[in-house]
Amino acid sequence: MSEQEFSGAFFIEDVEKLMGCMLQEVFIAAFSLKFGEMPEDIQQRIADAHPLQLREWIPSIVVAAKADDVFVTALERAFMPIVANASERQGGPCLREMGSLREMAEALGKASKPDAF
Repeated sequence: MSEQEFSGAFFIEDVEKLMGCMLQEVFIAAFSLKFGEMPEDIQQRIADAHPLQLREWIPSIVVAAKADDVFVTALERAFMPIVANASERQGGPCLREMGSLREMAEALGKASKPDAF
């Protein structure tokens, strides 16, 4: 690797780190304005997140009803109405108020288990 390539690689790495720090700061500021103090588990999640993941989560803060909704992906949001409709058509539990596919899966799992005697 030439000296120019070597210094260019460090420059790109430095820019990526700077962008990551800036996105973390934007996320923390926006989250705190909307939801108040950030829980420790979310702080850790933000510290560990890749900058591209932070970039996806930041707009979610605006539309999220609760803090956990920030981390619901666009794909999950697209599938949630489909899963809720399917459950209701089959006589399953109402899933419309669920915040994520994980919550839906848990509700469906509880509904399908027979009551213990």
